[in-house]
Amino acid sequence: MNDKIRIILILCLAILGFAPLSIDACFEKVTIFHQESFLKNKFVQNLLVGKNHQLIKKAIEFSYLKHYGQIRKVDSSLYFYHPVRVAHTVLNNGGSTNQVIAALLHDTLEDTSATYNEIRKIFGKEVANLVRELTTNKLLSQRYGKVHYLSKKINRMSSEAFFIKLCDRLDNVSDLKIADPSFAIRYSKETRHILENLIRSVSDKEKEIIDQIISNLIAE
Repeated sequence: MNDKIRIILILCLAILGFAPLSIDACFEKVTIFHQESFLKNKFVQNLLVGKNHQLIKKAIEFSYLKHYGQIRKVDSSLYFYHPVRVAHTVLNNGGSTNQVIAALLHDTLEDTSATYNEIRKIFGKEVANLVRELTTNKLLSQRYGKVHYLSKKINRMSSEAFFIKLCDRLDNVSDLKIADPSFAIRYSKETRHILENLIRSVSDKEKEIIDQIISNLIAE
């Protein structure tokens, strides 16, 4: 049976009283059903290989629930798969477990109800600090201008956060060819400015990621 039809039937039967389910129980089943579906995603499965897979799985579930219902504007896909792909890139390029977890959570402080203390309590201080480093201060961004603010912020990041940020930017530019042309040009211009104004040391691995980012940018 089609996944969407299953969900609709469960909800309708519960509402009409033809199933021994409360509305809360019904939504709980729907949530579990979706969790089982996302755990089959190839990127998610690759993240769950290794000695720290239980902790990473907890971070995947945390990110999924916090980003639940959010959609990416570029391709209308679930937003949750963006941090999953970023975490996958971090892992494939030698990132630590804490960096992988921080990548999974990198947008939760900025775009969801998650708090620093919540993340610190569940995943530890190092992860919470990385997520905070990766979070845009919207007031400062508005005050100084987004491009200037991001350029300055990225140059001052820890090496651990900088590596995640590059992986994040790589995923963001990977689908610019299908994005709205005006957005793609604007985002490409912003990215070029940030990369051209890097004044920090860059490792060989980071240089490879930067080259991949540049290759995906749209000409003005």
